[in-house]
Amino acid sequence: RGDAMQLSGHHVEAERAYSSAMALEPSCGLHHAGHANALTALGRLEEANEAWTEALRLDPGLQWMREGQD
Repeated sequence: RGDAMQLSGHHVEAERAYSSAMALEPSCGLHHAGHANALTALGRLEEANEAWTEALRLDPGLQWMREGQD
């Protein structure tokens, strides 16, 4: 759901969906990465950086998703 909302430009809804997904599956780095992208789109950069740190801690293989965003 978060991905669909993000792709359609509904970033507030995407952030909420990713937050819900993280609550259900907190050890999934992909949920944290999606959350970070939604937060970035909303201009909440400090929170986005924190979400990215957690996403990469959980799944270092997600680094490719962040390339070019810094």
